[in-house]
Amino acid sequence: MATCDARYHRLFVFALVLFVPSSLCSSTSTARLVSYNGQTQRSSGLLQMRVNSVWKYVCDDSFTREGANLACREMGYHYGVHRNGASVGRSDFYDDVQCSGFEARLTDCPRRSGHNCGTTEGVRLTCYLRSARLTDYNGHAIKGPTGFLQMRAHAHSHWKFVCDDGFGNNNHAHHVACKEMGYDYARTWNTQTVSSDSFYDDVVCNGRERRLTSCARRTGDDCSSTEGVWLHCDVKSSTRSVRLTDSSGHLVTGSSGLLQMLGGTRWKFVCDDFFDSNSKGPDVACRELGYDIGVQRSVTTPWDSFYDNVKCSGRESKLAFCPRTTGEDCSVGQGVWLTCYTRSVRLVASNGNVLKNAKAGLLQMSNGNVWKYVCDDHFDANNNGANVACRELGYSQGGQRSASTPSSSFYDDIQCTGNEARLASCPRSSSHNCGTSEGVYITCS
Repeated sequence: MATCDARYHRLFVFALVLFVPSSLCSSTSTARLVSYNGQTQRSSGLLQMRVNSVWKYVCDDSFTREGANLACREMGYHYGVHRNGASVGRSDFYDDVQCSGFEARLTDCPRRSGHNCGTTEGVRLTCYLRSARLTDYNGHAIKGPTGFLQMRAHAHSHWKFVCDDGFGNNNHAHHVACKEMGYDYARTWNTQTVSSDSFYDDVVCNGRERRLTSCARRTGDDCSSTEGVWLHCDVKSSTRSVRLTDSSGHLVTGSSGLLQMLGGTRWKFVCDDFFDSNSKGPDVACRELGYDIGVQRSVTTPWDSFYDNVKCSGRESKLAFCPRTTGEDCSVGQGVWLTCYTRSVRLVASNGNVLKNAKAGLLQMSNGNVWKYVCDDHFDANNNGANVACRELGYSQGGQRSASTPSSSFYDDIQCTGNEARLASCPRSSSHNCGTSEGVYITCS
């Protein structure tokens, strides 16, 4: 955050001290931050990595920004800034950790088997939360590259829409916002009406800022609800290995379309051979597009040019990393139509805190961005609903039991056949008659 002015830097760092992402304490995380004395830290500290239950410091040899961002994402933040040459007081290291940025965890990055590092070759890492996001008309956060731009001043402040005043001309705010959200640039932006007149006004960036909140802005606003900023972010083709087209082969934005993959320098359609045998390939492709999960069906493509037998384990960060055959025997009737979704389920602890990367917890479901607990009425008749929820979370199956919840906000009478892709697709009642003892606790495997 070298480009932040001192005011905003102090304010944001103070907010991060108060904010503890739930994944920071996750037993599945392979990255953590510690003090010089080895005490666990929240958002800034010396970087350690865990391999086979053994924690060691990360050596600065070959460590780059991609590794810093990956480690911070694994700990529940969005990106990080690192400094090499930090003193750690010990010579207990993982060395030459070389990340591309597409790995799922820090421990997935290639590294050497031994090390030649000294006690002053540690990595000091500071992690940050984003100050920009895309939403729908009502201000609900959405995934994907298009939406209305909102900003927040620090981790605990309210999100507000960004006003179009001063947004054009030589202003680089649209590019800064897209880069902060993980894209490469802003393809286009325009002015549209939003549901609220709560704005950040006259946001002006020089293009060197890492975060939108580091850009200059006025303290108040004189904007109306007709002055919202609608933004379309994009990535360079060298960054992403998947894209969606319509039935004619024209590129589309959004969450549904014919799936194409970039292998080497050529875009081709993905053939349904093997790809349609499970959800692992669709999920990998949709995660690369900025969503959580995917559903596919076989369709006709406008021409015969395919990548065949794309077999994903589900842990790949790019579809192009999945093994495939070098040739193909596909016809135009074997294309893949992909529809991507954000997850409709999550697991929380008994106090309501969201659990990251957990296999068990109280089950919540989202409908229209409203999270509520799942009631055990009908849900406890079988494991169909638990299986759907666990598959949506990336597991194979699940079991359920009744449990107490900290509030009485419920979705009731959820009755799944077991074949649904999302729990939100299962039929349910429009109201509920559930008490706090009628929650659902699921365990996935």
